[in-house]
Amino acid sequence: MLADQEILKILLLMSDLEFRVSELYAECAEQYAENRKFWRDMSRAEVGHGEAIKQMASLYAEKPDEYRVARPFTAVSINAAIKWAKDRLEQLRSGSLPEEKMLFIARDLEASLLESKFTEYLATGNIEFNNFAGSLANDTQDHQRALTEKILTSRK
Repeated sequence: MLADQEILKILLLMSDLEFRVSELYAECAEQYAENRKFWRDMSRAEVGHGEAIKQMASLYAEKPDEYRVARPFTAVSINAAIKWAKDRLEQLRSGSLPEEKMLFIARDLEASLLESKFTEYLATGNIEFNNFAGSLANDTQDHQRALTEKILTSRK
């Protein structure tokens, strides 16, 4: 079994990833004035996700024996996703990402978060923790849908 510190590290890296995605979407709001509100709303939601995962980490830290790893993650894979988000941010800041391409990138990012089932990392009977996880999964699904809709409407 993973040591408690390793599990906390992974949770905090997941939180950091959400904050990085928020930063990416905030830059989209700056770059793409026509859809500024859309990107700002996405960015704010990602900040909320980062905070939620921090809360989940706190809940875990209080009673780690109430949790078990249900879906393994490694720090390496999360760090790779963080680096990917940083690279996209640099690409965006250099002005080399048209909004249509960014919409696809963001949609695929949200899809990969869903497919990774990061909200299923830990299994527990803790209702508060499970509520956070369920809310994150639903929000991520909503983001993927909103981005798909935005892609479809931008092509008209």
